[in-house]
Amino acid sequence: MAALRRWGDPASGGYHVAPLTVALAVAAAVELLILRTFTRTAIHIPAVEVMQGPYDVLAFLGRYAYFVSVALLMLALPALGLSLFAGVRHGQRLAAIPVAVFVLVAGAAAFGLAGRLTLDLLTLFSVVTLAGLAVGRWRLAGLMPFGMLALAFLASGGYTVLQSTNRVGGADVNASWLLSVGELSGVLFALSLPLLARRNTDRVSSAAGLAAAVVAFGMLVAGGGATSRILLLWNAGLSGTLPGIVYAVAAGSLAFTFVALVRARQTVPAMAVALLVAGGLGLHNTYQTGLVVAGLAALCLADKPRPPATNPLVERPQGVVEQDETAMTLSTAPN
Repeated sequence: MAALRRWGDPASGGYHVAPLTVALAVAAAVELLILRTFTRTAIHIPAVEVMQGPYDVLAFLGRYAYFVSVALLMLALPALGLSLFAGVRHGQRLAAIPVAVFVLVAGAAAFGLAGRLTLDLLTLFSVVTLAGLAVGRWRLAGLMPFGMLALAFLASGGYTVLQSTNRVGGADVNASWLLSVGELSGVLFALSLPLLARRNTDRVSSAAGLAAAVVAFGMLVAGGGATSRILLLWNAGLSGTLPGIVYAVAAGSLAFTFVALVRARQTVPAMAVALLVAGGLGLHNTYQTGLVVAGLAALCLADKPRPPATNPLVERPQGVVEQDETAMTLSTAPN
């Protein structure tokens, strides 16, 4: 730990995990785009047999990115937990607890020492707790997005838990309404996420958001959008029951936030947003939920975006500058 240097705000007490977070986000994004998206849609490409060679290469790269992402996730979660535990802020140290809980229960489940129900319940605890602590870190900017993220996970994960208990002989509870709650809160999470970058809006980030919205809308309306909605369910945990324009605007909001944070040089929050997108909403699998835990942990550790710096001499009245220059001249004049 002594070899790890502090990063971000010197008062945060965090250690240098930014490169690891960036590497994890890049690997997860490549895996999402190739393995979970391209290979699942390639069957709809006409005469795909002719492109079997390039397809095999891309599929291999997607699988390789998945293994790299899993390996980096196993390193990033303990590193983020240690960074949070070393933080000087009370909320940061508390955030180390849900990270440690997820790491321990996921490891126990991998070795057959924890059941599925225990894994699901403690995973929900970790995600919801981290989302709440992220609200405390980002204040009003994080209240809506992280509150909606916590609600979406509670609703979607709660439905999964109830289905599991029904299969093992528990009470048969009709909780389909939880899916609607999860759908609405998940969309509201994406739509409100630009609040994190509201001070860093520029034309490039706005153009990126608009482009992403147009592309997403085109995919949703092309051919009835059946394939796109299936991918939306598999990757993001959203069923696609709302109008397509809603998901298109949500995609644009995510792209806008990511680009705005990158352009504001807020690397760790930007990578955290990418991890949340790659992880999706709900209890898909331990890997995807681990990405969400890592993203929320990074948001608890990262500095909040600041408005672009300005030249103080430009904003000061001209007379003040002239007085300063006169005073400097008098102080340097020979007696």
